[in-house]
Amino acid sequence: MGNLKVEAPLSYIKKQAAMLAFFIYSCVHIEKKPYIRYFR
Repeated sequence: MGNLKVEAPLSYIKKQAAMLAFFIYSCVHIEKKPYIRYFR
């Protein structure tokens, strides 16, 4: 039961971290698209 208590928060943190990383990644790419168009 100790392992379940540890694994549940870790899986939740991993999901939150993945969503946050994807959000930052998408935001950065959305911001860079106009600059790429200007340079081309």
